[in-house]
This record gives sequence, C-alpha cells and structure tokens, in this order.
Amino acid sequence: MKGSKEVSPGAEGVVLVVKVAEAMVATLETDAVLSCGRRSFHNQKKTCAQCGYPAAKLRSYNWSEKATRRKTTGTGRMRHLSDVNRRFKNGFREGTQAKKQVKAVAA
Repeated sequence: MKGSKEVSPGAEGVVLVVKVAEAMVATLETDAVLSCGRRSFHNQKKTCAQCGYPAAKLRSYNWSEKATRRKTTGTGRMRHLSDVNRRFKNGFREGTQAKKQVKAVAA
C-alpha cells in the first residue's frame, strides 16, 4: 500500500477497514440532529437520513408500521398537547376565576 509503513501480509485488510471507517466518520455528522436527536446527518448530502432535516416536514413513508409507532404522538413529552387535553375537558374556558366554595356547617 502507498504511504503505509511495513505491514505484515495479512494486515492489509485491517488497514483498508480502518480507512473505510475513517471515510464514514467524515461523511456522517458526529453531533445529534436537532429535530430527531440521531447522528444520521450526511455531510455531503446535507440531509438527515432519519428525519429529513432540514426539510420543513418530518421524513416518513408508510411502509413501516413499527417506525410509525416509534415516532408518533405520545412517545415524547407532549408538553403542549397535555395542556390542550386538560383544557379541552373544561371547554377551553379562559379569563375566569373559580367561585369560592362555602364550607358546609356541621349541625
């Protein structure tokens, strides 16, 4: 091999594997993608293989039922939807105050 030091005859394959691994590290981003949290961002394509970032919509195809289950609503924190659910039960009322409850007098 060019530019490599003396290597035993059976070790050339190992050197090639290491070089391929280094090339893969160069093409994939090491930091997590903002929208999905995975390390699937391709530096040359500039897109994430998992979520399609930076596209406006999340990457999804209907060929995998399990993948849909992993990503669907309810698998995360739902910080907004949990509030909406509670407000829905009360009819989305706003700007009112609860009436003071009168304690029952024991006779």
